[in-house]
Amino acid sequence: MSDADELLLPDLQAALDLCGGTHELADVAQALRMGKAQYWSNGGAAIVTELLQFPQLRTVNYWLVGGELRSALALSPRIEDWAREQGCVRAVALGRKGWAPHLIERGWSAPATGYRKELLS
Repeated sequence: MSDADELLLPDLQAALDLCGGTHELADVAQALRMGKAQYWSNGGAAIVTELLQFPQLRTVNYWLVGGELRSALALSPRIEDWAREQGCVRAVALGRKGWAPHLIERGWSAPATGYRKELLS
């Protein structure tokens, strides 16, 4: 990981925080080492993806996105080309509502809204 990539760690931590405590950065690092996740960066943004195999199709999940949105969007064509080579026919992502106009103009759709409920006693 380069020094520029290390500067993006707080942005990836912020993305993890939005996920609701499911993982820590150490968990992400382990997934990357094991080849279960992929790391993409361009200096202004970092994206962590994972491949998900479903019974009917394979998809690339934009698991974590950190840094500048414009820089993250610039990574997308490279990720999509790689995902197609891996047999993916769909890309999925969860993100902030403010991203919607930027993603929709690039061919993404928002077919559903995500919800979360904590079940702590």
